[in-house]
Amino acid sequence: MSVSKVNAIVIEVADGLFEGETAALLNSNMFAKTIDSIIFAAGDVTDAAAGIECLRHKKLPVSAISGRLTASPMAIIEAVDATGLPVLNKAILGSHNIVDILQMPPLQMPSMQSMLVS
Repeated sequence: MSVSKVNAIVIEVADGLFEGETAALLNSNMFAKTIDSIIFAAGDVTDAAAGIECLRHKKLPVSAISGRLTASPMAIIEAVDATGLPVLNKAILGSHNIVDILQMPPLQMPSMQSMLVS
């Protein structure tokens, strides 16, 4: 996959961070060297904070949060406050410039929070 001439390759790693195969993948040096960015999907703010902490502890490049919590404006604000990461909804993730967005430092990414407070 890495020799293909594409802008991005997106994979979904499901089943939770502590599930056996997922945990092994996240602990793999090959995986860590291969990925450029992780968007962590969470159902609520507690999940987001714990998941981001786990991934940061593994020194993996977490760049944003998404998931069911994007349905709640309060959860979006709390997730940004708790993690310091932008929260991206389906519209942002599906935008034509998502590859460019993911290459930005997290503090420069557009976030749902900025849309809520403006």
